Amino acid sequence: MIMEKRVLYQVCMSTLILLLFTWNLAQGTPETTDDIFRSFNTNLMLAKNGQKFGYLQSSILYYSFQWVFVFTIDREVGKDIRKSNFKRWIKNITNLPKIPDGDDWITNYIGHPLAGASAFVFFKNFGFSNKASFFATVLQSTLFEYTVEAWKQPPSAVDLIVTPLVGSLIGSQVGVNTFIFSFSYTISRFIFRLF
Repeated sequence: MIMEKRVLYQVCMSTLILLLFTWNLAQGTPETTDDIFRSFNTNLMLAKNGQKFGYLQSSILYYSFQWVFVFTIDREVGKDIRKSNFKRWIKNITNLPKIPDGDDWITNYIGHPLAGASAFVFFKNFGFSNKASFFATVLQSTLFEYTVEAWKQPPSAVDLIVTPLVGSLIGSQVGVNTFIFSFSYTISRFIFRLF
């Protein structure tokens, strides 16, 4: 069976992420999310008493991560966006979401739920409740489908449903000392050192 370059690249990136998980576990992780913010000496993104500004800031930050991640994972995205135009984007977002989206099952039922779980854990790490983190995950999945993906193809019904629902279920079960938290912690530590 011949493997496409895109799939091979995704496997390599997944292996790199797994190595980051393993390295970060060896370094140790904080006991609580409060320890994360104390170690960075910042509360900039932490929502306090339901403040919407923290929610907005962290949503913008995660949305930015999505764009960077797509350009990192799929080298063809830049070409697709340059080839596309505003009319095509409008046509894609005004069509009903596609049910068979053309992605393989690994992408739809493993990759997308893990992306949803990372979004859920990201918002939980910033102090949001399970309910707020779930709605943020739904928002981020919808934004991704109707902005990033819509430059290439119409939104996918599978991605709009599976990513936030299954991802939030996985993310809500993720503890402080698990792989996904460790990866999220590593990324958070890197981001806060930039500022």
